[in-house]
Amino acid sequence: MARPAAPRHRRQGIDLALAGPARPRRVLDVGCGTGYLLRRLAARVPEARELAGIDAAPAMIETARTMASDSRLLAEAGFLAPQWHDLYAVIIRAAITAK
Repeated sequence: MARPAAPRHRRQGIDLALAGPARPRRVLDVGCGTGYLLRRLAARVPEARELAGIDAAPAMIETARTMASDSRLLAEAGFLAPQWHDLYAVIIRAAITAK
């Protein structure tokens, strides 16, 4: 059975992260949830050294860690520290709003 396509907002987040002139070496996903975007980016950017996620919900981070099969994927519970802006080439913040 074919795998269902990713929701549009998730595909857009991945496309946006890769829209720059160079492939990112380090990516940070703020509010990463289960790490879905990071896992998709890991597959599309094999040259990335680190794909990190941060989320305030420890249960989401635990799921992200469980689902991560790529050693470049890191997930932590907590909040974004201001100095992180200098460490990552791409910072993603995907927000979903209901209509």
